[in-house]
Amino acid sequence: MSGNEQPSNSSKTANALSALALLVTALSFGLALHVQNQVERLEIQQYASKVYIGEPPKYAYDRHQHGEETLYVVMNASETQIESVWVDGTKNDGGLQVDSTMLIQGIPRCSMYALPEGFDPSGVHFQDSYGHWVRPFGDVPSESDDQMPDGYDESLESPWWEDVEGC
Repeated sequence: MSGNEQPSNSSKTANALSALALLVTALSFGLALHVQNQVERLEIQQYASKVYIGEPPKYAYDRHQHGEETLYVVMNASETQIESVWVDGTKNDGGLQVDSTMLIQGIPRCSMYALPEGFDPSGVHFQDSYGHWVRPFGDVPSESDDQMPDGYDESLESPWWEDVEGC
């Protein structure tokens, strides 16, 4: 081939196909990394899903005195202690529902922490070995960068805590 000759059409096609194959490979690799990251995130979120607000199980209701109002607990059904725990919600203050925050600090693994009667929780914030989380009442947990609040309602204290049976 002398210096003036042009590459053949088949050579141009082969080069274009090679470039296209390289592009598809790069996009596939990027997509695979994205999927792997999503799977890892969902696996981590499964641990945080074991911390939630709900009504206590019947055995806990039966063991502890309570009034007529619905009682709620922060349940830690995970195999690890959670730290930096606080619960946002409202409480009755002279006939008015006012925003309030209950500071719990830490909840041992496989235990539940009762919220005081009359406290209506909206979400729990906590830290585990995988990160900081917030879990709105009745929803799934999500990662959070919220920091433990400086102010909280000191009148809100847990009436009891209990081990989670079968945990």
